[in-house]
Amino acid sequence: MDHDPKPTSEGREKLTAQEDVLSAKPRGKPMPIKQTLKDKVIASQGVEHSRDNVQGTLKEEKKERSSISGPEDIYPTILPRFRYSSGSYNKEVVQVQAILCKDCAKIDLDALLKRPHKTVAGQTVKKMLGPARNLKARSCALCHLVYSSLGPHCEKDSGLIPLRTFSSTRMRDKTWSSIDTNLMQAHHTCKYIVSQTEGLNGPIRIVKDQIKDYEIFKDWINLCQAYHTKVCKAERSNSVPFQKLIDCETRTIIPASNHPYVALSYVWGLGSETYPFAETLPLNLPNTIEDTISVTLKLGFRYLWIDRYCINQQSKEEKNAQFPVMDIIYQNAEVTVIAAAGSDPSYGLPGVGNRKREEYARSMCSKVGEHFLITTEGVYPPLSVSNSKWKTRAWTYQEAILSRRRLVFADEEVYFECYGMHCSESHNFPLLDMHREDMQGFKHTFCQDQEVGMFPKSVGTSNLAILHRIGEYSKLDLTYPEDILKGISGILNNFQRGRLGTRHYAGIPILPRGPRKTQSEVTEWTPTMGFLLSLLWSIESPSERRTSGDGAEFPSWSWTGWYGPVEWQKAVHWLPSFKIDPDVQLNVELMDERAMKLEEYQNLDIKDTSQSQPSTFIRLSAWTVCVYHPRSGREKNIYVGKIDIEDGGYIEWEFHSISKVPLQPDEVCTGVILGRKLSDYSETSEPVLLVLKRLGDKLERIGFGDLIFFSVYTKEGIYRELQQQDQKGYFINTIPKLPEIVKSWKEVRIG
Repeated sequence: MDHDPKPTSEGREKLTAQEDVLSAKPRGKPMPIKQTLKDKVIASQGVEHSRDNVQGTLKEEKKERSSISGPEDIYPTILPRFRYSSGSYNKEVVQVQAILCKDCAKIDLDALLKRPHKTVAGQTVKKMLGPARNLKARSCALCHLVYSSLGPHCEKDSGLIPLRTFSSTRMRDKTWSSIDTNLMQAHHTCKYIVSQTEGLNGPIRIVKDQIKDYEIFKDWINLCQAYHTKVCKAERSNSVPFQKLIDCETRTIIPASNHPYVALSYVWGLGSETYPFAETLPLNLPNTIEDTISVTLKLGFRYLWIDRYCINQQSKEEKNAQFPVMDIIYQNAEVTVIAAAGSDPSYGLPGVGNRKREEYARSMCSKVGEHFLITTEGVYPPLSVSNSKWKTRAWTYQEAILSRRRLVFADEEVYFECYGMHCSESHNFPLLDMHREDMQGFKHTFCQDQEVGMFPKSVGTSNLAILHRIGEYSKLDLTYPEDILKGISGILNNFQRGRLGTRHYAGIPILPRGPRKTQSEVTEWTPTMGFLLSLLWSIESPSERRTSGDGAEFPSWSWTGWYGPVEWQKAVHWLPSFKIDPDVQLNVELMDERAMKLEEYQNLDIKDTSQSQPSTFIRLSAWTVCVYHPRSGREKNIYVGKIDIEDGGYIEWEFHSISKVPLQPDEVCTGVILGRKLSDYSETSEPVLLVLKRLGDKLERIGFGDLIFFSVYTKEGIYRELQQQDQKGYFINTIPKLPEIVKSWKEVRIG
């Protein structure tokens, strides 16, 4: 068995000195641009750091670089297990650097890490390393680097470890193309081993268990403030009633005024205590709160907004006033700290206070021959954030989207993202060079189509963007079902304040206009038409009704009234050929049972009285049909119902129910015709029906569909084939004219 080398007392002194060098902040080599990042930021905008401080920092960095990169020095060698380092050539160093196992000694690193690869696939190293559990026990520098890049899930893996090398300019993750270096990857993990010719001062930073340097994060914020003057500009508003802030220096709660502040997005956790509102913070704060106060001060800010302490949770007036304007609160924050690790406030921010970063996430480095090798996170965003508890919560969804700048604390490292760029603590990529000419954000090469990195560039500006946001939100978890509309109210209000002014009623978006083809067929696009389009939503699987804490139900016609992910995929597919019936009339019903048109209600000056508050009912006046004798179809919750036709026969129509409550054979459902769409099988148009089920004294929405005539029967019950396939396989109508269905104009009350 291998034993740890035991350095002499002189060696221990050298060890301490070298580790002090490594603990110094890895500020990175100056970017290959005309000005340093800090100089450019200061030149463009009067940011908080003075030029004297910046120049002092740069002198300190220059001194650090010269202390480890002299012509007669070598880069410190760290063996992750033995924690042994050396800083100059001597016999002891040679012995340490020579500790490579026979397998690693056969790997030609020069060929692998210096030769450029022309393909995304890179090159597979023919020599495979032993199982992960064996790598940990070896006193081999390269084996330990490979092992540290695998992660804890590979520790018991008994298979051999394959290695692959890549060129950064050919990586699938295009942010790597901003630099030119070679990387190794073991076993398809999320970490890379990078050959860094600059040693500690290259494009890869060392991530340790505790954060030592907050200047990196301040640089990111300053860059965004200086350059992203359009895309990340705050729309200042003083219309946030009762808003308060935490003074992190005095730990008191003060009126917000116009103080620049930091906001926090975190998971409250089950059973979290709600403190009575006080003007001073409690003495014993959860770790996440305490760490965020520390981060706020270290970033150069003084004021902090946290919902639990800045909103009087016992005041219904304050909560009702501030929940709808969460978009303003988060957008006005200079940066939002996102606690993406842990499942409650006791966890803390990794790397800030008592919570250290996970061991597998820390950087390891070693000098092997002429190569300075360092491990680093390889993908953005990290899987830990994507799989975190924070990512599953409905409330935090809107907090992240509405924030202009986000500083994400994960178990591995810290990430930053605004509406223009994204960057991480372990990567020191040339951010300015990655920007477009207008400096408002990264070039398309470094961004997704709709997202900068982890998050959308904004809530959205297209006609249908609000449907996508609701669909994403509905997949997330809420502790209290009655918060379903409150948890997205900030996003909904942001759409209303946006360019298109998209409003909603009980969560149903009132789309500002329809597609061009649809618009050309009507004289005027009305809010009623926008509302009717949004009624065509569906749920992935049969669901149950959602009730509030006092047992009251949300409306069945709104997605808020049902559990489960909602989507408008089918309706959006129909839109180019869908024509809304302009004669359909929509009235909203108030608590006093008055009914008024949607357009009138939108313009109503609503006061806090029961007489002007909306109820859960809407009234539709439209053509309706009877759907009777429903029977089970080919799949669960698909039914086949009968609809009468004018010649005395009937058709069978297949429709999908979103309700878990089965329909009975003797039930009669009501189909409300909202409009017509072009048939997928012929040049004719098909009615689009909203399906309603009788429930006591009201009708409940259970689905919708287009009226495809699968089967047509005469009044004697004889089947008539509607379509046949011709010789080329195309469907042709065997009945020249589709039968007219029996319908009647009536008003239906849907709750």
